[in-house]
Order: sequence, then structure tokens, then C-alpha cells
Amino acid sequence: MIGAKRVRKLVALLLALATAPAAPLQGAASRGSADDVRILRIEEYRLKAEFLERFTHFVKWPDRHEQGVRTTARAEAGRPFRLCLIGTDPFGDSLQELARDHRIDARRIELRQLQAPAEAAGCQLLFISSSERDRLEPVLAATRGNGVLTVADSEGFAARGVLINLFVTNDKIGFEVNEQVARREGFEISARLLKLARRVGEGDGR
Repeated sequence: MIGAKRVRKLVALLLALATAPAAPLQGAASRGSADDVRILRIEEYRLKAEFLERFTHFVKWPDRHEQGVRTTARAEAGRPFRLCLIGTDPFGDSLQELARDHRIDARRIELRQLQAPAEAAGCQLLFISSSERDRLEPVLAATRGNGVLTVADSEGFAARGVLINLFVTNDKIGFEVNEQVARREGFEISARLLKLARRVGEGDGR
């Protein structure tokens, strides 16, 4: 159980991330060199990796069902936290640094690069790259009922069923939450997180 003081600190850290300048990529190619754009993109995804870790403090996972066997959150406590990515990896070294420097609920972070949608069922958190736009439905189908928190950063992905979708606006990183998906999949999202989020439903903006 996280104490009230710890929760306030985490909220402050998340708010700081949400108001921190992100990489100003819009028009960057015309304002600087290719190296400048690359550096800005690295910084953007370093911040997004931090968001992934912060989100885990404000989400309660449902029990998992693996091969027909119900696994409770308590039983998961001794296992690594599986943070997966499917598609092109935009993070550079940021996820490796995250796994090295952080624990999630005292659990070691295990990174997995997925090759096929069916592998997604074994993850606790799945980042879905923009490269997966054309096969998003089979990726999401593999996560349903398996307690997988889906996160992306592509326009329209939340409306298509991703639970949390990051976006950049006015050089700040924000995020939207699909509450319908959260309820259907059994996730409990903290009201503190929802207060900072833009809320969307499946089908919005299609």
C-alpha cells in the first residue's frame, strides 16, 4: 500500500513530466540539422519512458488468467514486471535505462521486444509503436482479458482501443485515457491520473 505522502510525491512528479517541455519536433527539420532532430527525438522518448514508469503507480492491474489458471496480483509479486514493445523501437536506450534504474512494485523490469501480436498476452505493460497501425486490431485482440496495460503515442490509437495514448501538443507531452477499455479489462485507474488525462472512448474521432 502506497502512503499518502508517497502518492502526493508521485502526482507531483507526473505533473512535472506533463508540464515539462518535450522535444519541439514540429518544424524542427527546417530549423536545424538532422543531428538536432535526432537529439530532440531522443529527449522526447526519454520523457515518454518516464511516463511509462509513472503510470504504473496509478493503475491497479486485474487478476491474470494464464492457460486457464487465475493468477492474482499477490502471486505476481515475485515475478519480473514484463514491459514489452511491439513494432519499431523509438526509445533508443531509454527503456534499458528505465529497467536498470527502477523497480515496479519492488519487481525487476524485464524488457521484451515482441515479434508477433500473439506474444502480447504475456506482458504487464505493452507499448505499441506507430509502425503497428495496420495490425493494431490483432495486437489488441491478443491483450484482451490478459491484464495487459496498453500504451501508445499515435493519433487515434486510444479511440481504437489502446488504454493510454501519449501525445505532444505545444511542446508538452500529454496523454489520453480510454476509460471504456479500462473498465472492460478490469483496470482501476486512479482519479489523480484521470484528472491529468484527456478522456476518450472507443470510436471517438474515427
